[in-house]
Amino acid sequence: MKLSAVTAGIFIWGCLLSVGACKKNGTSQTSAGGTTTPPVTVKVPTAHINITGTKQQVTMMGGDMERSANAVQNATNTQQIIQWAFADIPFNICRMQYDKNQEITEGVKNFAFYNGTVQSMKDIKAVNPSIKFFATMRSDYDGFNQGDTNNLPTWIYNRQTQILNVPKYGKFLADYVEYMSQQGVPVSYISSAKEWTGVVKPDSAVKVISVMKAELQQRSIAVPEIIDPAAWGIGQGINYISRILQLGQTAQVAGWCTHNYNPNETKTYIEYNAAVLSTGKPWYQDETNAGGGGRFTPAGINPPMENTIDAYKEKVSIYNAGAAGEVFFELWSRGVNAESRSIYFTNNGTGERRRAYYIMKEFATGAVDAWYIPVSFLNISNVSGMAFKKENQLMVVLLNESSNTIGEFKLSFSNGTVKTAGKVQWTNNFADTGGKVSLITAEQGKGLTTAIAAKSITIFNISLL
Repeated sequence: MKLSAVTAGIFIWGCLLSVGACKKNGTSQTSAGGTTTPPVTVKVPTAHINITGTKQQVTMMGGDMERSANAVQNATNTQQIIQWAFADIPFNICRMQYDKNQEITEGVKNFAFYNGTVQSMKDIKAVNPSIKFFATMRSDYDGFNQGDTNNLPTWIYNRQTQILNVPKYGKFLADYVEYMSQQGVPVSYISSAKEWTGVVKPDSAVKVISVMKAELQQRSIAVPEIIDPAAWGIGQGINYISRILQLGQTAQVAGWCTHNYNPNETKTYIEYNAAVLSTGKPWYQDETNAGGGGRFTPAGINPPMENTIDAYKEKVSIYNAGAAGEVFFELWSRGVNAESRSIYFTNNGTGERRRAYYIMKEFATGAVDAWYIPVSFLNISNVSGMAFKKENQLMVVLLNESSNTIGEFKLSFSNGTVKTAGKVQWTNNFADTGGKVSLITAEQGKGLTTAIAAKSITIFNISLL
């Protein structure tokens, strides 16, 4: 059948609009009557970031030295390690311990026990004057069955009678805060315990805090803000907050914090955030994994990349749920040879930075004081991520759990324009410092396309117009 010129023109125009939808015997018809292979729509894996879609601000991010404060003083490069951990990374928090050894026998104070801790605190403050110290209980004694399996002196808590002497505990904490203030390293935040909500229960904790505050005010010592309860598991943290709400004592705390160590945990960070919302306070995960710790053979090596990816997947969950920050657990070694850490050294040895340190440094630099932005994904599985915005800087973190390299991965942006972009990527095969490249943006600053390596963590640092 012969088509008129008009009819043929309409036919061709319709076929072009439908991108090959007009077919005859499985082929596309052309104006010349020939056939072509129908076009294939390629679905590019994409991560989309709404630049104005900011959520909570990251107000607290820091490192922990609760068990490792003394060990760093024994390293051959103490000052260099302190510089790496608290000057080269813009942390605003350092977590340290209060310990039952402060006064094992009632009335016999042993503040010399804290000598190593105090020196490390002074060293940190020298390189980072704005750092704030966050004190939590050293709970290893019960958790690891050491000594009398009691995290407090027996004159404060009797394990047999299960009686907590609230006035004596409150004064014990006040003594600690006063001592640190006298040493020139005042405590800005404190938890009423740590991973011991079964003993320091909410009803007791509010009384302990009141005693501590009254003691400090009487001594003219600044009262630290309370961030409680440093629970061992999310569910325990939720129960604690619920009881504080029932008691009408939420005004007593400045914020909440939890860990996530219960292997049988049934509660999620989303549920924890829901419990926190009604209090009007922020919350933190005060013992997170940097992906560089654990027992590995030989000691000191990098753990598998999968471990570090898992650690950052947890961070995606934390911030997606609404956390306002975190504390990285044990930045450096405790002088225990059979372990790995982000900064590793054997007992009395020389500290060296490992892969997890460089990832943590890159991540924290972009996240401290920034606003969290969720990332949405299209046409891809086994990839997750998060974004943080600070003024005109945007950081995007992508985690590829897959064993496959993604040759073409797109970042798309709305409500903002990208000026410059760079990325640093880590895999099992890259140097510890990561592989760094500069990227060229396309689509008038609304997107960029790059490759994502298999089993990798990729951090994009983006400047916005």
